[in-house]
Amino acid sequence: PAPAPVAPAPAPAPVAAAPVEKPAPRREPPAAPKPVKAAPAPVKGALTLGAPVMRGNQLVLPISGVKKVERHFTLKGPDRVVVDLAANSYSGPTELKGKGPISRIRVGNRPGGVRLVLDVLSARLASTYKVTGSNGSVSVAVASR
Repeated sequence: PAPAPVAPAPAPAPVAAAPVEKPAPRREPPAAPKPVKAAPAPVKGALTLGAPVMRGNQLVLPISGVKKVERHFTLKGPDRVVVDLAANSYSGPTELKGKGPISRIRVGNRPGGVRLVLDVLSARLASTYKVTGSNGSVSVAVASR
């Protein structure tokens, strides 16, 4: 007689895997606040700007630490007064909020000195500017009307 067919062995029952525990999220300590950078110490002989002040109908911007005024002129579109000053350097803010007829004041170092740009509200007001000074101090005045 022929041997009886052998039935395949039953597949082993699947073993349930033990649940894998996810590690608890790591809580990083809060980052330490970044130190606030102090304003750079003024450089000896460096140009410094005073606060703009109204004198009569003019806004006057006092400036100290100037060796000499090299040149000054106006530009249009937008209307500006540009003043090139011979000075050692400038290390203050590069943009300041204006006042009265001046909407913004920009300052930057350039070879041999510092450039001051006053954004003025109109060409008519820009045409009224005056640059005066002596003994290392300069004033730039712009009429407010």
